[in-house]
Amino acid sequence: MYVYLVLILALLCIWIYQKGTKKPRNFPPGPPIVPILGSIPFMKGPTLNEKIWSKDLADRFGPVIGLIMGNKPFVLITDPKVAKQALSGDDLIGRPRDPLALEVRAHNGKFFGLFLADGDNWKHQRRFTLKVMKDIGIGRSISGDAMLFEADQLVQKFKTMVDRDVLMDGQFNIPVVNVLWFMLGVANVRYSYDDPEILAFMELLRQLFRGGGFLKQFFGILKYFPNLSGLNVRRATNQKLRVPIQREIDAHKLFHAETNSHMNDFIGQYLEEMETDPMMNENELMNICQDLFGAGSETVSSTLLFSIAYLTMYKDVQDECYQEILRLEQDGTQISLQNQNRFVFVNATINEVFRKSSLTASIIPHRALRDTQIMGYDIPYDTMILTNMLLNNNDPTYHKNPEDFNPKRFINDSGKLIKNDVLTPFGVGKRVCPGESLARGEIFIFLAKLIRAFHFTKPLAHPPPKGDVVWGMARLPKPFHVQIQLRK
Repeated sequence: MYVYLVLILALLCIWIYQKGTKKPRNFPPGPPIVPILGSIPFMKGPTLNEKIWSKDLADRFGPVIGLIMGNKPFVLITDPKVAKQALSGDDLIGRPRDPLALEVRAHNGKFFGLFLADGDNWKHQRRFTLKVMKDIGIGRSISGDAMLFEADQLVQKFKTMVDRDVLMDGQFNIPVVNVLWFMLGVANVRYSYDDPEILAFMELLRQLFRGGGFLKQFFGILKYFPNLSGLNVRRATNQKLRVPIQREIDAHKLFHAETNSHMNDFIGQYLEEMETDPMMNENELMNICQDLFGAGSETVSSTLLFSIAYLTMYKDVQDECYQEILRLEQDGTQISLQNQNRFVFVNATINEVFRKSSLTASIIPHRALRDTQIMGYDIPYDTMILTNMLLNNNDPTYHKNPEDFNPKRFINDSGKLIKNDVLTPFGVGKRVCPGESLARGEIFIFLAKLIRAFHFTKPLAHPPPKGDVVWGMARLPKPFHVQIQLRK
């Protein structure tokens, strides 16, 4: 009896070892692997994030690296040109099957919306979303009015905090959320800065973003530990977000039923399209609104916080932004989306914030929808694809003296803004973020208005900001203090 049991256990261990140490055929080069942990023991760095995003892997294995996490293969691309070429086709435009997200956002194992879904239905939803965004002026004059209003309200809020140390941590969340509500067609909903409902929700969203990242999806067993993995927080956040969105969908449906009039906003146009398009449904609408809301709030807010930190650290950059705003103002050019491109140095500063903060260390993960190749290496179906944007943003090959905060690297000799293909904070290829123009517009309007009204300087009684980050779903800004002074 015991002999048979020992034999079975021995065979099981041999099977686990063989399966756990075998890489796919012609897989990109990478470190050795062991069962369960995969490549982790052979990657350098004190933390998992530092192991993956370190320069060491690129130096050892080249621009395309094959890794195993848990029992799942993934490919890390460290060369931006290779990444752009690989992600521009259709083979790698899928999204990974995150086991935690499947528990929260999927129905019968299928994702909906824009962020997590893929396939023909995702393409259909994305096309319609981009069309409506263009039709209703997102990124242009209509949305600009909402941004300017919220920016002016924020200026008034900051005026109550002048001449003292201020902890910068979440000041932009509510105004950014208000702009997003306006975009979706909820112009009659605007949250105040002390609204308990939105404050409670933003705290949940904050926990979600800071409670871990996409690396958890390699270890499906974590779904059985909902507190440790953050699954319970994700569920709670998801449910709280759905309530106000559903309320507004129902209000739009009632308005349309009673008036039969055209609704010139995103929710309204989607509901009208549902009447004739079988691929459009209320579940997709809910998920699209969640994606636009969830992805657009924390990322824009965090970029603005990083901006204040860097402007405080680099007074000369802040002064040059202010002088450009004053100079254009004297020529009759006001801060607006229509005039956004005329503020060359301000926009170059925003690009430099994108580069230095590297809010997302990688382009949002992709997934192979079929067996394919990258640089002659075989990439099996369902393999996750990551890119090392953090490394690229700090590589002297692409950015001279990358340790410096220098917006002029994005301005050419003719004084025009340079498009740098290495800097891709909104992704590349067919999965580039559909809200890029909205996000860039928000950041520009809010930042320019604040620079025009205030001077941000080092705090009196606290350590100065250093641009420190907290790792979670993204590289988020660690809270810091500044002193806010009103400009004359």
